[in-house]
Amino acid sequence: MDLVGEFIGREIVIHDSKDTSQVGMRYRVIDETRKTLTVTDGSRRLMLIKRNLRFSLGENGPIIDGRIVELRPEERLKEIRKLRKMSGEGNEKQYRN
Repeated sequence: MDLVGEFIGREIVIHDSKDTSQVGMRYRVIDETRKTLTVTDGSRRLMLIKRNLRFSLGENGPIIDGRIVELRPEERLKEIRKLRKMSGEGNEKQYRN
């Protein structure tokens, strides 16, 4: 899951929302704070509350629960690195024969 990178400039597709009129909508992320995504559909700007959403990055990306990414982008990077380190992911040692 690509939760480490920036969401700004990426397209998101809403799969579930407390505002049911948003389900199925596609938006381009133009700003991100700890709790919100500011998005555009080309004609208007909206501020979406992350914790109220389940969305994907692009059409075929995995579905992301907004509560999981309710962090500033730089904090998200630190948390992902910490989780990877704790799980041992990325720490594979390479041996030579």
